[in-house]
Amino acid sequence: MKLYKFRSVDTYSLTGLANNVIWFSGLQDFNDPFEGSYQFNPKEFSSADKKTINQNYEWRGFDGIAKDNIEKHLLESSIHDFDSWPVAEKLILTLKVDLESIIKTIHNSKAVCLSRQYIDVDGLATKTEKDTILDNLMWSHYSSGLRGFCLVFDDVKLYESLAHYGGATVITPISYREEPATLELKKWREIGWSENPDYMEHIDYVYQTIASKSKHWEYEKEIRFVSTEISDSKRRYCPSSLIEIVIGEKMPLDQQKLVINTAKDSNPNIKVKLAKLKSNSYELEIVNYPV
Repeated sequence: MKLYKFRSVDTYSLTGLANNVIWFSGLQDFNDPFEGSYQFNPKEFSSADKKTINQNYEWRGFDGIAKDNIEKHLLESSIHDFDSWPVAEKLILTLKVDLESIIKTIHNSKAVCLSRQYIDVDGLATKTEKDTILDNLMWSHYSSGLRGFCLVFDDVKLYESLAHYGGATVITPISYREEPATLELKKWREIGWSENPDYMEHIDYVYQTIASKSKHWEYEKEIRFVSTEISDSKRRYCPSSLIEIVIGEKMPLDQQKLVINTAKDSNPNIKVKLAKLKSNSYELEIVNYPV
């Protein structure tokens, strides 16, 4: 499957193109003001649930990182009577602080956002939908109104090369919702505090907080490559993973030559195409770049 990165022509995009580099940004720098939003279910624990916990659960405290996190939270929240709380209230607060500490770590990671070529309602690649490369809004919002360009990557090759050059990277498709993801402490206790926790389920549960966006963004068909290696924003990729470059037809000709030459210097075999207005319509078409 193809992945798209829409770019304007600037120093960063040209430098990245020349050096086979893609930039990972902090989530706080993304353009969605609701980035990383999530919510807890306030009605998750009923009075009956709490009564059962108080009667049947023996409070044994906590240790390690959990102990450090809860003590820090109690200090910052000026809670001095925690020891006298009912067992249920202690457990609920501890679960919440534990989960939020993991969420904070994930939210401090960096990511690069791309668009999938196709996606159906089940999140599977298909050819029944309009190709994202033809989306007017993507070219308008991220490529200066057809004055920029679009990098076209092979998804498997890009993932493999990012992993090769920069360590662990998690692929996170974005789901689009009417409201932020709802987290449940009962579920977190089940998957995170079990005797034999499922690591992937554990991670996936937390990652939904950065893999959910409003339906207003659905046209982007976003997929993220996320890295917890936050020391360097620049990540190299193999030149062969960049299989095409699509030039917006409104880009000035001198810039077109500069972008194409820069791309070919890194990968002589790269295909060059042109995104242009389709006659008598509000649609775009992709054609071979005129020689």
